[in-house]
Amino acid sequence: MNQQTLELSLLDQVPVPLAAIDLEGTQTFVNQAFCQLVGWSAADLIGEKQPFKYWPKSHLNELSTFTSRVLDDTKSEQGLELPLQDRAGEVLTVRVNFSPILRQGQKVGWIVAVTELSHEIEQKRQLVLQEMQFRAIAENIDEVFYLMDNHSGRLLYISQSYERVWGRSSDSLYANPRSYMDAMDTEYRALAIKCFERQSKGESTRLEYRIRRPDGQIRWIDDQNYPFQEGGYSWTVGLAADVTVRKSVENALRNNHEMLHIAQEVADLGSWNIDPSNRTCELTAGVFNILRHPVPPERDEATYLFKQDMEGFMSMFSSRIDETVMQRVREALSRDGEIEFSIARAGGKPRRIQVRNRVARSASGQTESISGVIQDVTEFHEKNELIAQLQKMDALGQLSGGLAHDLNNILGIVISNLEDIPAVDESNCSRHENVDAALVAAKRGSDIVQSLLAFARKRSSSEAR
Repeated sequence: MNQQTLELSLLDQVPVPLAAIDLEGTQTFVNQAFCQLVGWSAADLIGEKQPFKYWPKSHLNELSTFTSRVLDDTKSEQGLELPLQDRAGEVLTVRVNFSPILRQGQKVGWIVAVTELSHEIEQKRQLVLQEMQFRAIAENIDEVFYLMDNHSGRLLYISQSYERVWGRSSDSLYANPRSYMDAMDTEYRALAIKCFERQSKGESTRLEYRIRRPDGQIRWIDDQNYPFQEGGYSWTVGLAADVTVRKSVENALRNNHEMLHIAQEVADLGSWNIDPSNRTCELTAGVFNILRHPVPPERDEATYLFKQDMEGFMSMFSSRIDETVMQRVREALSRDGEIEFSIARAGGKPRRIQVRNRVARSASGQTESISGVIQDVTEFHEKNELIAQLQKMDALGQLSGGLAHDLNNILGIVISNLEDIPAVDESNCSRHENVDAALVAAKRGSDIVQSLLAFARKRSSSEAR
C-alpha cells in the first residue's frame, strides 16, 4: 500500500464529510461521511465534473462561479456557507473549508471539509422561538420575573411588570440591581440584604415586604426565588408578586376575627369548626373557658383559633358529663340542632350548657364541615326563674289589691253602721260592748286591707319604673 492509498483510506474513515477535486474541477475523492450527507455513493460521484449532482439547480450559476474562483486561487477558502442538495431533494446549508492538496510541493487539487449547518440553524431557530415564547410569557404575567447572575450579582433580565408594580424604570434596576430596595420600607432592608447573601450561595429565599411607589402608593410584595446551576454557572430565577389585595383581605379577615373574638368573650360564647376529612377541629378560647379546660398556650394569631384533634375535643365534654349525656352530645354534633345539658363544677353548683350545631354538606350529601356554638346559659335560666317568681308576685299583688279594694268597701259599710249603733240604743250595756268589740275588729281588718292596698300600689309603681 503506497502513501497516497494509505492517506485516502484514513480520510475515508474520518467522521467529517470530505471531498477532493483536481485542478480541472473533477471530483477525485469523497469519504463515507460525505456520501451519507448527500445520499450518493462514491461510485456515483468520483470522476464527475461540475455541475455536481449535489448542487441545487437553483444555485448552479452561483456555485459554478464560486468553484472557478477557488480553482484559480492559490489561497485557502475558510468558513463559506453554501447550499447542497441531497439525493432526496432536500436543500442543506453547509459550511465549507477549502485547503490545497500538495504533492512534492506542487498543488494538485483541493480538499473540501463540509460541516452541515441545518441542525445548527434549527437549534438557533429553536432558541429564538424559545426566547420569543419566554418573553411572551414573562412580559404578560402580572408577576415581576427576574434573572440574576450569582457570581457577579448582575441583573440579566427583568420583566416589564417591574415598571408597573414599582413605578420605576427597568433601566435603573439594570444599572443598580439593588435599587429596588430604595422603595422598600426600612424595616425590611436588612432582611433583603440577607436574602442577597443567601442567593449568592445558591439558596432559595422568600420575603414579603412593603414598598412605597414614587406616586405614594403602598404595595405589598411577595418575592421568592430559586437557584439554578449548569456547567459551573449559577443563576437566581425569581418572581415578585404584587399581593396588596391579598394583604388587604387578610387584614380585613384578621380584624373580623378579632371583633368576633371580643364579641364571644363579652357574650361568654365559644365556637368551633370541625373538618371530618382529617378529624381536626378549630375552636375559640370560649370553648375551653365554658367547659372549664385550660386554654392551650399556642393559637393562630391571625384567626384567634386553637387547633385540636377530634379525640381531644370530645374528651373536653366527656370529662364533665356522664356517658348518657355524652351520647346525646355525640348525636347532636353529627346533625343540625341544639342540646342543653348540665356539667359538674368543682366547689359550685352545676352549670347549664347549650350547644347549637350546623352541618355543611356537599351536593352528594357528604359532610364537608361541622360548625357549632357553645354557651353557658346558667344565668339565663336563673334570670328566667327570677322573672317567673316576680311575675307570680305581681299576680299576687294584683289579686291582693283587688281583694283589698273589695274588702275595704265592705268594711267601710260595716264600720259606718257599727259607729251608728250606740246612738240608737244606749240602754243595753252588753250590746254596746259587743258593738265596740265588732268596731275594733272591723277597724283592724280595715288596717290590714290598707296594708294590702299599699303593697299592691308598690308593685304597680315598681312595674312602671
